[in-house]
Amino acid sequence: MELLQSLVFDLGWFFFVAWGTALTTLTVVAFRPDIVAMAGDSTANTDPR
Repeated sequence: MELLQSLVFDLGWFFFVAWGTALTTLTVVAFRPDIVAMAGDSTANTDPR
């Protein structure tokens, strides 16, 4: 029984890692234009004087 519990625990971790990676990837792909625009705005409005 201990081996089965360990296997289920490990599979749960792999599932959550894969799920988190998929959500992060989809978020970056979906919001890339907004992220790039925010990064560009923060450096574009600086006054060199």
